[in-house]
Order: sequence, then structure tokens, then C-alpha cells
Amino acid sequence: MCQKQKVVSQRTMKKRSVEIREEKKKVKQNQMVFSRTPAGTTQMITKNNNSEDEEAWGDKLEMKEDNVVRIVSKQIGGLGVVAGNSKERELKNWMVANEVDCIGIQETNVFWKKCRDKAQFRERMRHHEWDFVRTATSYNKHEFTALNQFGGTAVVATNTLASRVLGTGGDEAGLGRWAWTRFRGKNKTFSRVISAYQPHKGSDKLHPKAVYRQQQRYWLDQNSDQCPLHHFRDDLCSLLQKWIQSGERIVLLIDANEKISTGTLHQRLERLGLVSVYKHRFGLEQMPATYHRGSEPIDNIFVTQNFRTLRAGMFAFGDGPGDHRGLYVDIDIESFMGAEEYIVQRLQARRLISTNPLVTEKSNRLFNEQLQRNHIHEQIDELYSTFTVPMTDAYIAKYEKIDRIQVSAFQYANKRCRKLRCGDVPSSDTLNHFGCHIKLWTNVIRKKLGCKVSSKYIRRIANECGIDDPMSVSIELAREWRAQAWRDYDNAKEDAPALRDAYIDRMYEKFLKRKA
Repeated sequence: MCQKQKVVSQRTMKKRSVEIREEKKKVKQNQMVFSRTPAGTTQMITKNNNSEDEEAWGDKLEMKEDNVVRIVSKQIGGLGVVAGNSKERELKNWMVANEVDCIGIQETNVFWKKCRDKAQFRERMRHHEWDFVRTATSYNKHEFTALNQFGGTAVVATNTLASRVLGTGGDEAGLGRWAWTRFRGKNKTFSRVISAYQPHKGSDKLHPKAVYRQQQRYWLDQNSDQCPLHHFRDDLCSLLQKWIQSGERIVLLIDANEKISTGTLHQRLERLGLVSVYKHRFGLEQMPATYHRGSEPIDNIFVTQNFRTLRAGMFAFGDGPGDHRGLYVDIDIESFMGAEEYIVQRLQARRLISTNPLVTEKSNRLFNEQLQRNHIHEQIDELYSTFTVPMTDAYIAKYEKIDRIQVSAFQYANKRCRKLRCGDVPSSDTLNHFGCHIKLWTNVIRKKLGCKVSSKYIRRIANECGIDDPMSVSIELAREWRAQAWRDYDNAKEDAPALRDAYIDRMYEKFLKRKA
């Protein structure tokens, strides 16, 4: 069995309690072919059927094309109050890895009004891979017992889609039941993405801080003894009907906390003209559970019928933060924005800083090396001593060649004079080894607790770690080894640059041996 890893350094150990989940997906589901006839009807062809409940489901998640908007729904079970925590980083890295343009989040579990500026949601959703970010949040503003408040929703739009945001908003009752972002396209096209969370009624012994209890107290204060679920359905459907009648295109990302096929909310949404992308493509009888301890799908994505959906599916359990599956849909950019995407040019950071003498010295040295390698000084002297006025075509061509070489030399020097530090931890085999052990024991613990985690996935991680039969370990020992792996990772993280250099040196030596 696995032995505890040797601690890399003896610096102060940090405590970690938030579990990390799988960051890299390996989708192993059967692809569905979906097409539209000219009349607007749909056709679905099933190629295969994947029976394992824990694996990814639906259309195969592929690299996103330029003419596609990828929208994702994720119930994360709380983002955490402390800014920069591991769950927050995992969420953003997961979005980047899956090329998410817009995400609807349910259960942020934070009372945002009392958070400091740097801990606000809009600040926490910044990432060096995104040039633009627009956010919308909604939470219960009528009760404050602690920063960690159950419930709340949010919408995040990134990059090009963020530049198309016309407005943001949320639940007008101030209960955090939904948040929305409105996008403006061409030809008077308006699309609205809504993230909604319908509370779970549960039993009479429901926790007093539960979302259902919060909303129940609010409506009692408003002299209404009607069930909060009735208020939720009436208010949401009334808003959706208003937006649809005004000509807007709707994408509803919802954790309904009820069976999709027979739920009251689902039937009311269908009467409004919204369709489930999964029922439309695969049929409700084929949908797997979306909660890791559930047996029925309770999360869904609804759209108006004027969208052209290209792909739709569900992520595997454990892929991304939270105990619910992530849901995604790829929509044609023309049907979402009314025209082809207008690509915003990414601004490149300038590496050459004239106020830094070390950077300017290195840049000048690299620039002169390139000039000497191409004998530019000699060519300039020769051209200056022999040219005539007016210059002949041969001299003009030679002058243009010298200019092109100088520009290339400057670009070469500018690219190498300074490294850009974007905040990520430098990768090395040591850090990856500890991270692999954290991922393994986290999923083993979740599997032993009865959550839906693929056994194949656990075996695959165990093979990477060199561990045989990890499921034979008791849950107490698995927790102990995961805590030790976190301590080893935190200590190794302090030496990440040195570990990276050592790793590069070892790889270079291996390369030389193979070459020899």
C-alpha cells in the first residue's frame, strides 16, 4: 500500500479542508447526432448507449469552435467566504479548461453585501485567461446571520460575450432565487441567461437556515402563508412570460430540486414555450441523475425554440466543484447574437519596460546578438556607401530586407527579455505527484460515502499514483493520507520555482540521452 510522501521542506504547514475534484475530463460517453430540418423540426440518432451512471453523458464535449457559445450550469454547493480558496480556483480553472463563455451558478452560499471589496464576487471571478468578465449575483438580502448564508445564484460571462452584456439583475423580491444577464446582439437581437435555484422543501425537521426556511419566514412577514415553492414558480414564470413576449431569447439554467419529467415547474415552463435541451435531444427517460446521491435528474437547461443548439450534455460526477453534475449546451453564435461573432483582439502585455535596467539590458543584448548574427551592421555600411539617388529597385529590395530583419530581431528580444508572472504555480513532477494523491483520496472518500464516482476513474488515478486497490483502504486512513498529501503539497508549493528548474534539468538530461 502507499507510504506517506517525504515532506519537501519544513516550512509552516497550512490547514486545508475543502476537497478538490477532478480538473481534467476524459469524456467517455456515446455521441448523439442532432440536426434540424428546414422546417425547424429535430432529428436525433443514437449511436451507442453508455450505461455507467457516473460517467459523462450526452454529446461528446469537443473543442469549441469560433461560431459557438458554450453555456454551462453548475450547482457548486457554496463558493466559500475566503477569497482565493481552492474551490474558487478550481471553478475558474475548470471553466477555462472547458472553454466556458457563460456559466450559471446555483448556491453561492455567501452574503455578498458584508464581504470586503477584494472578496466580492466580481473580484473573485477574475482570471488571467479572461480579458473581460461581467457578473451578476443574487442572494437573500433580508436576513443576515453570518457571511456563510445558504442559497444565492450568479451568472458569469467572459471575454467576447462579456463585451455584449447590456444589463444584469436578480430576484426583485431580494431572496436570491435567480440572477440574470442580458446580452445585446445585432439586428435587435436580445438574449437573456438566467440562473435559478428552487429550494428543497424537505421535511419538518429542515434546518432553520435552509433556503426554504429563509423564504418561508420572508413570506410570513409579507402576510402570506403560501408555500415558497408556489411563489417561486409564479414569480419566475411571470417574469419569463414578460421577457418572451418582448421578443427576448431565453436560456434558463436551473437546479429545480424536483424530478424533471413529472415536476410542476417543468410543465409550466413547457406551456410558456421553453424546451429542455435534453428532452429535446435525448428524451427524459434516458437522463441520468444529476445529484451524486440522487436517483433522478433535478437540474436542467431550458431554452426558447429560436436557438439552434449544436451539442448538449452532462459532465461526469466529480468533474468540477460541487456534488451536482455540470450541464452544458453549445449554441450557434448567430442564433444567440443575431450575427457572426465579432472577435475582440486580445491585448498583449508589453514585456519590455524601459524603467527596469535589467530588462532593458537583456533586451539590448538579445537585439544586438540577432543583428550580429545576420551581419546587419555590415550590410548597412555597404548600402550607405554604394547607394545612388534615386535608389534602384535592387537597393530598395535590400533596404526592405534589412528593415524586416531588424523588426524580427526586436520582436525576438522583446519576447525573451522578461517573463510574465500570471499567478499560477509552476508545474513540476513533484507537485503533480502530490496533487494526484489528493485527487485519488478525495474521490475514494466520496465513493465510500455513497456518492457517484466512476470506479474506472479511481483506478486510472491509482495507476498514475502507483497504488494498488485504493478502495480497500478504510475511510479514516484515506482521510489521513489525503491530509498528509495536502501538507506535502503546501510545503512543496513554497519551492515550486526551484522544483520546476530541477524538473526541466531532468527532462533535458533525458532528452540528451535519448538523442545520444
